[in-house]
Amino acid sequence: MKRLSLRRSLARRSSGELTGLHDLWVGGEPPVRRQELLRDLRAGMGESSTVSGVLGGVEGAADRVFRALMSAPGRAMKIEEVRKAAGKEGIQGRAVRGALSDLVGLGLACYMRPAENGKPTEYWGVPIEVSQALGGSKKSSDNLSKILSLRGWLEQHFAEDGEAEKARKMYRFLADDSALCARIDALDKELQVFFRVVAMEYGGVLPLSELADISPDLNPVMLRNGLEEASLGTLGDLDFEPFGIRHRGPVAILFNEAVLAFLQRAARNNEIAPSSDAGMGVGFVSNFSRFASFVEGETVRFTVRGSIFKSTGKRIAQDLIPNPGREFRRFEVLELEYRFARAYRYIDKTGMRSFRLTEDGKDFLGLPLLDKQRIMLDWLLEDRDLPGDLSHQLLLRRTALRYLKRLDPEIWYDAMALPFVARNHYLALLGAEENEATEKASFPVRSSADLKSLSWNLFTWIRKYLYLLGIVDVGYDENGRACGIRLTPNGAELLGILSGRELAGSGHLVVNPDFEVVLFPDKNSHQLVYMMDRFADRELTENLFHYRITPGSLHRGLAEGLSLEDVLNCLAENSRTPVPQNVSYSLESWAKKNGSVAWNGKETLSCDAPEILDRLSLHPQLRQAGFERVDSETIKIQTAVNPGDLSNWVQDFGVLFQEIRDE
Repeated sequence: MKRLSLRRSLARRSSGELTGLHDLWVGGEPPVRRQELLRDLRAGMGESSTVSGVLGGVEGAADRVFRALMSAPGRAMKIEEVRKAAGKEGIQGRAVRGALSDLVGLGLACYMRPAENGKPTEYWGVPIEVSQALGGSKKSSDNLSKILSLRGWLEQHFAEDGEAEKARKMYRFLADDSALCARIDALDKELQVFFRVVAMEYGGVLPLSELADISPDLNPVMLRNGLEEASLGTLGDLDFEPFGIRHRGPVAILFNEAVLAFLQRAARNNEIAPSSDAGMGVGFVSNFSRFASFVEGETVRFTVRGSIFKSTGKRIAQDLIPNPGREFRRFEVLELEYRFARAYRYIDKTGMRSFRLTEDGKDFLGLPLLDKQRIMLDWLLEDRDLPGDLSHQLLLRRTALRYLKRLDPEIWYDAMALPFVARNHYLALLGAEENEATEKASFPVRSSADLKSLSWNLFTWIRKYLYLLGIVDVGYDENGRACGIRLTPNGAELLGILSGRELAGSGHLVVNPDFEVVLFPDKNSHQLVYMMDRFADRELTENLFHYRITPGSLHRGLAEGLSLEDVLNCLAENSRTPVPQNVSYSLESWAKKNGSVAWNGKETLSCDAPEILDRLSLHPQLRQAGFERVDSETIKIQTAVNPGDLSNWVQDFGVLFQEIRDE
């Protein structure tokens, strides 16, 4: 038996059958002449995207029998051979013939009944052109990097003619956001609705088996023609199984550039309007100072398993900044602070089953806000407690951070916009390493993720941890479901989108005589909020920030490396009215009660409390440098000493260090 071809298969069909196949495979008005009709069908049925589109509507037994026929593409098979191959796919009995009939009606298979030895014999098979359009196997797929993005699609399109430079020029023209949005608006109404639903709900990748649920009147051929003519998308057959992702089959694809442009425009047009929102701000960073202060000042004991006792944890949690939002409870925030401190060895176990703050921990407390956030972000990127396959999620998180830089600060985006765009970019990167990944079999045979879970698990990380660091705010609809994210000014500064100089308007303070400080925030108040958190207790966070300065909160700030002068300058420079005198005097008194050592910038250390100088004189580095005790309140250092080192020696005893240069 000769190989099966479209020419032989179509030639045996009636005019009515050919017209029906034309509607399915080509679309539009069919030619009147039979020869022209056959020519158009042969051309359409040999295109990869068209075959994938028709195949997308094949399900159940027909899909499995097609797989069986593809075990011998282009070859005619007797019914016994078909049944044997179909049995391996789990299809038996009458279902085999029913599936064959459906496939022949769709043009994916052909039926022949030639006479052999004077007796007719039945044969079925897949035409060789259809097989070649699929790459010779049902399991084959389009190159991911060449089909998920406009750039890859153009490069593939012009590669046949060797016009790579033309592809680059076309991309610069077609990939402009305004050009993309204009082409979306120019689509037929039905295609516009399809584009919106697939972009917003599926992230631009739709299995063709679900096409009828979204657009019952659209067939794959019409869809492919409409998307490709506008350079907004295409159809293809994608196989993610080699990469550990549960998907294999035909899909409708909106290019990632088009999806991003569409979602950007929706955000800039204020189409996302949450009923309520929540923001963590700098709370997580500030809470670490409170946690560290408790570790230094109290005995924090741990269990045999290394966790903090619940009773101790509750006491610490009470001192944390209130109202962490809907995503966390205060005890959950404490657990994360504890895990972070242990991971970076900022706290360490003592011999009495308690913790102490390490030197690295003390150094961390003295870092600027952005440096602390970067270290915490590095840690949260590697978090392994949230759901999702880490072989995908670790790279997806880094991809999301790169795309986060393309979002406009202070604008609400659809909650799934960033996860969808990051996922599609990640899938295209997988395609670039397709051959290597397949050969090395770096992923397990059983896939552990699918297209939806990739984006949903990434969104969980964004709404939890990027929210926790104050990089994004989360918006909620009237039912309390997360519906939007917003890049904060703090997040924009952290990611390098905006510099500190561009963040004007940090708010102002009102300092009351009863030591209450009210912060009237502006959009870019994160640095001022963080500074106040260091030496004052935050009592309330609503439209305004309410603080109260206490001896304990002041000493916490001094222990972190702040000087009394830093505290007084912060209050004076950001307050619109003079700081009450009793507040200034009390702060100086509280600082001295805890001990304060003054350095004249040359050679003299002085302190009103002689017992502090007595303790300081025992410091090994100071003894090595050499000193002379001038009187009970003064020490004269005999060799040149770095002021930074001297400050560290003094603070090793929990004493405030002030540099006061002689006039």
